[in-house]
Amino acid sequence: MTPQDPRLPSPDPTERRPRWARLPRCLLLCPLVAGAADDLILDERFHAAPPSGWRWEREEAAAWRSGPQGLELRVLPGNLWGRANNARNVWLHPVPDPAIQPLEITTHVHHRPTGQWEQVNLAWYYDASSMVKLGQELVSGKLSVVMGREEGDKTRTIGIVPLDATSVELRLLVAGKRIQGQYRTALWPDWREVGDCELPGVGPAHVSVHAYQGPPGTEHWARIERVVVRRLAATPEPLESRVHLQRSWKPGQAPPPPLPVPGHAPFLRVISQAPLPATAGAKADFENSAFLCRDGSYGWTWDRRAVPGEQPTFVGALLEAPGPAGLPLPLALDRFKSLEAHLDVITRLDVDRGQHRLGIELDLEKVGSAIPGAAHRLRIEFDWQGAEATAAEFDDGFRRYARPAPATGEITPGSVIAYRLSGLRGVPPRANLRAFLIDAAERAGWRPEETVVRRLRLGTEAWNGSKGRVHVRRFDLILDGRPIVSVLPPPAIRPAP
Repeated sequence: MTPQDPRLPSPDPTERRPRWARLPRCLLLCPLVAGAADDLILDERFHAAPPSGWRWEREEAAAWRSGPQGLELRVLPGNLWGRANNARNVWLHPVPDPAIQPLEITTHVHHRPTGQWEQVNLAWYYDASSMVKLGQELVSGKLSVVMGREEGDKTRTIGIVPLDATSVELRLLVAGKRIQGQYRTALWPDWREVGDCELPGVGPAHVSVHAYQGPPGTEHWARIERVVVRRLAATPEPLESRVHLQRSWKPGQAPPPPLPVPGHAPFLRVISQAPLPATAGAKADFENSAFLCRDGSYGWTWDRRAVPGEQPTFVGALLEAPGPAGLPLPLALDRFKSLEAHLDVITRLDVDRGQHRLGIELDLEKVGSAIPGAAHRLRIEFDWQGAEATAAEFDDGFRRYARPAPATGEITPGSVIAYRLSGLRGVPPRANLRAFLIDAAERAGWRPEETVVRRLRLGTEAWNGSKGRVHVRRFDLILDGRPIVSVLPPPAIRPAP
């Protein structure tokens, strides 16, 4: 098939979805699509009690029930992560050897956890000490999809992705010695990547569903609608074949040149930058990178181990000169009627520590002001580490946001005017940027005709201890109905040598 010319718009640009990308060890994976050659192995809806072919480890009969709604598990105290291995009602069903033919395992879970690490999982299970789990979990106050690997009670987190719904479909793809984890919610009909890794064992394996780390004295139930296991005709392609270019930066190296997005280099680049040590002689220990995939998607990684001072590291995508297809910057607020961002952006943490902040930032300036520094930064935060934002004070027409107070307590020249997504996190499909701009100008006491947007970027700020990556599958701006598209499949992109 001949790739579409990147200069030509899709038939409906506002609804176009980019193709899936893959990255080596970046855990950005391409989904497999079930087809006519699939061989159904198991389709368990848990209507019968007990269902055929299943067995339990450490059954507690009063803490599970099944029926037309599926399987419900009470989330009891206990654990399978590490050496404890005392979780109850661990359901197991044998599965074929994935070395013979790839397998797909899917389920749909519903749960509203309130305790740290409270979770419900789908797992590729050898025994209580060796497995790969993929599940819905509350991590440091944030509802997340978590993938983890355990071998001989030695654990490793593969990925932590913010979750925007309490109901989530989970998917494991197993081929040969590797396993991939994906998920989707009502907002995202396509599967989204969480991670991949080597299988932690050999010999007979099981598919497992289980729930644990329930708060003591609190009755919580998780529901599992269905478990489906299929043989797949397709085998995953090598992940390494999907990356076109990746540039990294470590302390002591010169900053790398911008990573242009083909077809849109005049107005968008992926940048990687970090602060220098604040103290003479101090050492900084960090690494950032920006990457470009052959399908036109792109992203960035960060690993900030130790940098003196409180200044964050920033990695992200920057809109610069307008170019023939770009955003006409600077852009006066009174010169346009609508500006939306259409997004498909996945942030994934490698560790549950350190602070990070993912969002859109717009640099604003007051025209004709005689006051030095008469400029503000509008920041829309979609994901961060820590508790949810609860004060929903602003609605852009798609979601509600809190308005955190400026660091100085009031808006003064140079202030950051921030908005923080209320409720569950993750980058939403749409954001009404003009609504944010109008509200920010009013908060600053500026009129629309004297407010100008100088720069726009989508990126991550990271502090010490934080490590992760962001994959941008869609970042489109719709200006008065005109699409400005940043993710296109340029024909010129070839595999990196």
